[in-house]
Order: sequence, then C-alpha cells, then structure tokens
Amino acid sequence: MSSWFANVIGLCLFRRGPEDMPAAQGALMIAAGAYIGVTFYALAGALPAGQVVLPAALQVMVPIAATALLLNLTGHRARIMQTLTALFSTGVVFALAGRLPGLIAPELSLYEIGLKAPPPAVAWFLLGLGLWSFLVDVRIYRRALDRGPGAGLLAAVAVSLLQFAALAPWVAPR
Repeated sequence: MSSWFANVIGLCLFRRGPEDMPAAQGALMIAAGAYIGVTFYALAGALPAGQVVLPAALQVMVPIAATALLLNLTGHRARIMQTLTALFSTGVVFALAGRLPGLIAPELSLYEIGLKAPPPAVAWFLLGLGLWSFLVDVRIYRRALDRGPGAGLLAAVAVSLLQFAALAPWVAPR
C-alpha cells in the first residue's frame, strides 16, 4: 500500500507515470471508489440532495469511457486499468488538496464562500492547483498513449471538456 501512495505522489510530482501504477482491478476499484467519494462530497455542497447521483456518475463515467476509447484506438488496451487508476488517484489527491483552505480557516471553505469571490490567496491557490492537476492529467495521457505531448494535451482537454459538458446542466447559471 505504501508503494501505491508513493506512486501517486510520484505522479503528482511528475516523477512517475501511469505505467508505475498496479495493473490490478482491486487498485482501480479503490481509486475509483475514492474518486466517487470526493465527487459526491464536492457536488453535495453545490447541488440539492436529490440531484447529486446523476452528475456524480457522469463525472466518473466520462473519464472511464473516454480513456478506454482513446487507448483502444491507439492500440494500448492493456493500459486502461493503470491509466484510470492513475487518473482517479491523482484526482482524489488534488480534490482533497483543494479543501485545504477550509481546513486551515473554516471561513475560507468553498461552501462558506459560495458564489462570492474568494480571497485572492485562496483564488490563486485553487487556480494553481487546478492547473497543476490538469498538467498531471496531460502527462498521464501522454505516457499512456505513447505519443508526443500534443496527444496528451488533446486527450486531457477533450476529457475535461466532456466532464464540464456533462456537469453543465446542473451547475450552469440560468
């Protein structure tokens, strides 16, 4: 288990790749379960109680379907479990890191801030964290697809846009 955590931290620090994650269904289930948990937690604060299940399920299913499609199309089907484990594991780490301001000072919690503008330090922290998370996804896709950096960037942008589009009906201003 400690090697799994070391791999996840290594992924976040750009020192490891998805190929370093275990190619085991159990590892994927643990990572996906944790990802589902943080997704439900995040959406529960933003949506009414009865409207959380479908958007949360879509936030999990979109990366699964897109990653499986991309890796199948490029002939890397054997990398699907490792890639998804890497994506979900790092997603959990960054989601939990995004909660740090609220743990340090409860008034900085995203639930307390609501739709108001957060303090500049919190905004910069969350922006930097989001960019870092995106760059980790780019690297994971680049290594999994075994293509150049452009392919990783295109894959990460496509999956992110699909996730945003899937969530838009519930969170977009009307």
